[in-house]
Amino acid sequence: MIEFVKMPSHWITDKANPGLKQLAWGKEDNAGKIAALMLYIAIAHHANKEPNREYQEPGFAKLSYSDFEEILGLSRAKISCGLINLKELGIIKIDKGNKTSVYQLDGYDPSKGWAKLPYQHLYQGKQIKVFTGFHLRQRTELHALKMYLLVAAFRDNVNNHTFISFEKITDYTGIPKNEIRSAISVLINHRLIQVERDQEANNALRSKNIYRLLGLKGRHSGTISQDELNQSAKDTDFDSFF
Repeated sequence: MIEFVKMPSHWITDKANPGLKQLAWGKEDNAGKIAALMLYIAIAHHANKEPNREYQEPGFAKLSYSDFEEILGLSRAKISCGLINLKELGIIKIDKGNKTSVYQLDGYDPSKGWAKLPYQHLYQGKQIKVFTGFHLRQRTELHALKMYLLVAAFRDNVNNHTFISFEKITDYTGIPKNEIRSAISVLINHRLIQVERDQEANNALRSKNIYRLLGLKGRHSGTISQDELNQSAKDTDFDSFF
């Protein structure tokens, strides 16, 4: 398996209209919003990275509902709701001309910005194992997925970390400041990120933590190994970061 795939990030980092902020927890379709982000990750994982015989451009994924069920463990009803959310956000296009739908990621172009999305680290066989623990009923699950994609979008490829304040997290995701802690806790507990405390920060709600996506390696020789990151995440006392 490959270490990572390219994921368009312009819709996440757009200051004027951040896409993650549009998927706000509300009175309706919360499960569909969580499913949408899970589906987006799966589509990004399976999109062609280069032009090929089938597609003249990169960013296309041919996936059936059965494929999504296997990869994500979602019901067909949740898959349908999630895809509707992605289409309404304008971050995918769906071609239903064939028996198996083809999904095109909008902005699959380095000039528009892209992020490294962990691949190998997330899978057990053909399934994204971590998602089997998601029940699509809690706002912390939606917030955790938002936080995960945000960390990926703003990650410094050289230092292999994301340095972002709670204020900016709220600005780009809509997660209330007092609920960011819970989102980070979910990611740590599922061994998706490692968090390091900014030693210069004093105020918990104004602090900048250092976030590292597990499963990615930085360019510089000082980057610690994936095994070390995994063990660090497992042993992390996240209460010390808030």
